[in-house]
Amino acid sequence: MQKNKIKILLLFLILLILCPLVFATGICQLDKEEYQPGEIATFFCYCNEGKEENELGYIVWQNLNGSILSSTSTSSGNCQDSFFGGSYLIPTDINFTGNVTFSENSNGTGEPNEWDNGDDIISDEFLVNGTNILRCKIIDITVPSFVNLGEENANIFKVTDATTGSPLIGASCVALAFSSDGSPILTEPYGKDTNFYKTIAEGVGYLNNEFFQERFEIDTTYEFKLYCQCLNNSDLGSVCYDDETGQRVGFKSCSVTGLFNVSGDDKRNIKSLDGKSVSIILGVIFLIIFFAIIGLMGVLHGEKIPLLYRKITATFGFAMAFIHVMILTSFIRSFYLNLDISITLTNIFYATLIISFGLGMIVLIVFTLQQLDSTDSQDNERYDKKRWERR
Repeated sequence: MQKNKIKILLLFLILLILCPLVFATGICQLDKEEYQPGEIATFFCYCNEGKEENELGYIVWQNLNGSILSSTSTSSGNCQDSFFGGSYLIPTDINFTGNVTFSENSNGTGEPNEWDNGDDIISDEFLVNGTNILRCKIIDITVPSFVNLGEENANIFKVTDATTGSPLIGASCVALAFSSDGSPILTEPYGKDTNFYKTIAEGVGYLNNEFFQERFEIDTTYEFKLYCQCLNNSDLGSVCYDDETGQRVGFKSCSVTGLFNVSGDDKRNIKSLDGKSVSIILGVIFLIIFFAIIGLMGVLHGEKIPLLYRKITATFGFAMAFIHVMILTSFIRSFYLNLDISITLTNIFYATLIISFGLGMIVLIVFTLQQLDSTDSQDNERYDKKRWERR
């Protein structure tokens, strides 16, 4: 039985060692498997091991007959926390099968250094297969290649009917942004009076966001997905019209994926505690404890102190402790909501510190004197008692 336990423990330790090796891969993939002519295809990559970062290579789009459609130099960069890759505008006049590769050479051959083990996925295939009457297309996208955090950024696009090519008015669109671990960071629209953005004349739509979310990091590339739809249901407000004929077009859906990079300007008002703020917070916490102890002294010392003194001490101590709790709460709230009252709160804190310290010392002196008087009274009583006993 003991041997079996040892074997199980060894097996568990081996799995712990091997799991990082098995899953330490670089992965590249397309946003879709099938595209319509004129759509934008996006190929994105990420990794989970440091040695796969900052490796040079090429994003190469090819027709399966061997002809190269596009070849762009790239670097894997900080691929553990950031995407890298590229997009390709598919021609409008042909149907074909192709592939895209993160390769060592510009002709699509070779494997980049550290991306050559059996677990790395560096290529993907796609099919361009005509149009679909239930599909729309998102085209003419103008997304800033570099986004400044905390600054208004506008993205413009156009939605068209995949079959006729006519612009669609009234298409409902939403956008999402994802980090390299696949978790969503942003949904747009968010915090607005609508759940969708609507396309207007000529099928034009736009999105705007300030990118204030704290999870966005400087010099990092993220993935965005844009979804648009027509539901042919006036009750849901998602009816679309052909911009050229004025006719309702029925159900349509489409999506597009892209990458955007957050550049070096961070204009967000994200606060971090400085030394002065930490000192104030610690000082207020000390005063809360200090006055709470004074209040407890007035409650717990029984008959040693006259009732009036005990009530004054307890009331003063607990009241001052409560006041400082309110000061601490207000200071932290104003700090994180970026309210410009920190100077006022700081002045209140120092004024209260001086006043409360003085009053606290007075209470302690009164308490000490009372204790001494009580001790002297007890000594006098013992002395008088001994005198009477001698007589």
